Amino acid sequence: MSACIPLSSSATECIGAAACERQLLSVSDAIRRLGVGRTTFYRLLSERQIEAVKIYGRTLVVAESIDRFVAGLVRWGADR
Repeated sequence: MSACIPLSSSATECIGAAACERQLLSVSDAIRRLGVGRTTFYRLLSERQIEAVKIYGRTLVVAESIDRFVAGLVRWGADR
């Protein structure tokens, strides 16, 4: 596993962006990443289409589960 090497003290930019990608996202970040509303997001969560964990009471979304969900979507009109 490669390490993230920060280019600045804020660590918003780094060498090897893939290494810096977070594995757990806040609910707000996950909603932004999916481009859906809060209600739709929580429906996906309750249907277990998206995975989340609780850490000290904070809900964090498993980024890989978002990637799997998006990869499993049927493209609009692909079967026509």
